[in-house]
Amino acid sequence: MKDRSETPFCETLPSQSRDERVVVPCEDLPVADSAFTTLKNQLLGILAFLVYYSGFIHLLRFIGRHDTKILLYHSVDETESYFVKGTSMCVTPDLFVKHLEYVLDHYNVIPLKTLVDSLGIEVRLSRGCVITFDDGFADNYVYAYPKLREFNIPASIFLITDCVAKSVVNWLQELCYLVNTKGEERVFESMSSITEGNGTGFRSNGSSPDKRLHRYLQDYLTYSVEIYERDQILNELFESLEIERDRIPGADRIFLKWEQICEMADHGITFGNHGKTHTPLSGMTPYEQERELSESRKILNDKLETDFVPFAYPFGQTRDIPGGSQEIVRRVGHDAALTAMPIRNPPCASPFELGRIPVHNVPVYRFAFEIEKETLKKLLRWSS
Repeated sequence: MKDRSETPFCETLPSQSRDERVVVPCEDLPVADSAFTTLKNQLLGILAFLVYYSGFIHLLRFIGRHDTKILLYHSVDETESYFVKGTSMCVTPDLFVKHLEYVLDHYNVIPLKTLVDSLGIEVRLSRGCVITFDDGFADNYVYAYPKLREFNIPASIFLITDCVAKSVVNWLQELCYLVNTKGEERVFESMSSITEGNGTGFRSNGSSPDKRLHRYLQDYLTYSVEIYERDQILNELFESLEIERDRIPGADRIFLKWEQICEMADHGITFGNHGKTHTPLSGMTPYEQERELSESRKILNDKLETDFVPFAYPFGQTRDIPGGSQEIVRRVGHDAALTAMPIRNPPCASPFELGRIPVHNVPVYRFAFEIEKETLKKLLRWSS
């Protein structure tokens, strides 16, 4: 394989031992200001409208024809449940169908394995597109799977194995449930009280940060505390909000069941590993990473007879992927690793550094623009 000119994203972060791990103060977490984010999205929406309806999108598709696009969905449902509301992860079934029709008209939809196999010999795929889903929500079976079968479209779903094996809700969905039933402000105040004086930098003075509180709380639990501390905080949070953590209504119906997974696996759906607990690898020691990945990989191996098992990094940003994690992912027995960053996938890409384009509940013109946005950036770099 050819040497790539760009430094692999995973090499920008050093591997960490537990003693070396730096706890990030909550006020330093990179959460975008909501007003700035809103303005940015509005401007991008205008640009997307112009690019699509002017026909310029055709040129972008041609220029980027050898970069395979991997789409990243999460939930496909008619309404947002308390477990995903406010996360921008849910796409309606009607828009999902419009997205599928668009990619069928303009791209060659291929299995993820076909892409991975082509990278080893640097085959120049033309207009390749791969469809993936993270987390393994049950609505994937109810709404997405029937349409994928109808259109004969292959796809890959990355499972949080604890959620499937134990029929439990993940800590992210627990936080969503609390925020959507009790309100952001109340959850924020309760967490401030619980974490006061623990030294992790959470603002406990009662003032709201000038950011989306839900994301602020999520980033705190993701990056500022250890895994056992996160679980302890959530236990206290549920207790303070007078909700029984192990009796959340509907929690046992959020994720796929094994019988559904096995049926889908028989009809063109590939299943991959998304970890046991949806914890970023950067929050673990190398030993903990290997245990997390090997245990979840074994669950998939026991339940599904497949020679191809890819891995999707939880959260999937640069800060979530420490140096050395690629080798652990590979050694545990995965065939590829996918991020949640919209980096390009040219023929010389590494199968363990694949980028994906997050898909939201947006109209076709915005969807089309997001697919080729990195191509536009590439074109602008050329012109400059």
